[in-house]
Amino acid sequence: MSTAYDPKVFAENYRNTDQSAKMMVALFPVAGTLLGFALGANVVCCGLFKAVTTLAGGAAGGYAGHRYGLVRAAETRTQAQTAMCLAEIERNTR
Repeated sequence: MSTAYDPKVFAENYRNTDQSAKMMVALFPVAGTLLGFALGANVVCCGLFKAVTTLAGGAAGGYAGHRYGLVRAAETRTQAQTAMCLAEIERNTR
């Protein structure tokens, strides 16, 4: 039992993957910021130092999430480009 070859599947997958990459870039910084705030707020201290560590944790988490989101988005887009190149090679060899 074989599946029929459909080049439209590659194009649809590419669009979905690109949308996923955009969401990664948008959501990972938010998640990193929230995690950073949570970790910064758990410092056993009081007063101004706790507020500073909370803000610093949020900023560091947001930056780390942004960088991680960019890397994951680049990996996802590379996989989509590879699939599109393979589909183009398939089309050219027929």
